[in-house]
Amino acid sequence: MGQLERIRIMEDDLRIRLMTCEAEILLFLKDNEGRKIRDLCDASKYSHVTIHDYIRKLTAAGIIVKDSFDGDGRRVRYRLVEKADKVLDDLYGDIENVR
Repeated sequence: MGQLERIRIMEDDLRIRLMTCEAEILLFLKDNEGRKIRDLCDASKYSHVTIHDYIRKLTAAGIIVKDSFDGDGRRVRYRLVEKADKVLDDLYGDIENVR
C-alpha cells in the first residue's frame, strides 16, 4: 500500500481532507512512476479538470515532466523530476523514522 492509499484511509476515517491536490499528485507519481492522468483520476477524489490544471502547473514549475509513449505525442505519461523524487524519498524516510 502506497502513501496515497494510507492518507486516503485516514481522510475517509476522519471525514476530512488532509492533502492538497498537488500533494496527492506528487505522492501518486512517487508510488506509481510514469502514469497517465486517467490513472491518477481513478485514484483521486479530485475532478479530472482540477487534476489536469494542477498537472499543468506542476509541469510548468519543473516538478513533473511528461513523456510521450507509443510514438504518439497525444499519449503521455507523467513522472517526477529527479529533484522532486529525491525530496519525496527524504520525506518517506523521515516518516518511517518517526514510527
